[in-house]
Amino acid sequence: MVVVSIDNGNKQTKTGRGAVFTSGLSVSTTMPGFGSDILHWKDKYYMLSSKRGAYLRNKTTNDDCFVLTLYGIAKDLIASGVRSGTGQTIPITLLVGLPPAHYGAQYKSFRSYFLNRGPIEFALDGQEFRIRIDDCKVYVQGFGALMSVYGQVRNLSNAVVVDMGGFTLDYLPVRSGAPCVAECGSLDDGVIKLYNKVLSRCNGELDLLLSEDDVDAVLQNRQSDLPGEVKQLMRAAAAEYVDDIVSRLRERDIDLRISRPIFVGGGAMLLKDYINGNKRIGSAAIVVDDITANAKGYQIMYRRENPAM
Repeated sequence: MVVVSIDNGNKQTKTGRGAVFTSGLSVSTTMPGFGSDILHWKDKYYMLSSKRGAYLRNKTTNDDCFVLTLYGIAKDLIASGVRSGTGQTIPITLLVGLPPAHYGAQYKSFRSYFLNRGPIEFALDGQEFRIRIDDCKVYVQGFGALMSVYGQVRNLSNAVVVDMGGFTLDYLPVRSGAPCVAECGSLDDGVIKLYNKVLSRCNGELDLLLSEDDVDAVLQNRQSDLPGEVKQLMRAAAAEYVDDIVSRLRERDIDLRISRPIFVGGGAMLLKDYINGNKRIGSAAIVVDDITANAKGYQIMYRRENPAM
């Protein structure tokens, strides 16, 4: 039995063994003439795309999430040195997660989405795999990422996990180390909202057609040849976005000066400097600086549930 953990994000898919790739696909009925990350499954050829797919609140409505999960499984099997022998089937225990606000309504359907498919035969870049997903554990996103800093917060009477994803921002209160799922929620305030605002302003005010990668480079203080006025616009928009998040959470009776905030997700890593610089966020705020933290956290929780594994 091989345990594989996948964080099926709207912007990126991450695995417990460190694979990270954009949650976007292109598909063809014929084999592409060149390129890598070509996955063949059910008479179709898939390639990873740098352009993310459309946001789906319910990922079970099509096969995209499943195909991206096959990519993650294959990459983790390769990383761990596991191979399918002739006629052999690799049994998989799959660990995945759902946003806290969707967990109760989607838990059963999301788990069933991966199960009861029998042996699954596919190939990644010509390497053939034959797997069977024997079990699927569904955890709460955000709480998985919390596992990496759990020792710092397990005794706190009042903390909150703020998971800054691509399309949504999820919050999960945690008291004395226990998640309060009944008080969780989700806001349509993921970092894509920031990207869209910045790119629209750069186009409308400065007549520049920029990309999300351009925004990332500036906000992460990487090398960029963009004009100073563009950088200033991006940084001001990022600071305003973080301040808006604080206000939106306060409307939900969450005061980030009182509740110890634990920021997780790709958005938190992107905006770490702006989170730490916001005076309405307590100085004890924690930013989990690991994009794969949720997937790794699922593994930690699974091992605690199955100490003999």
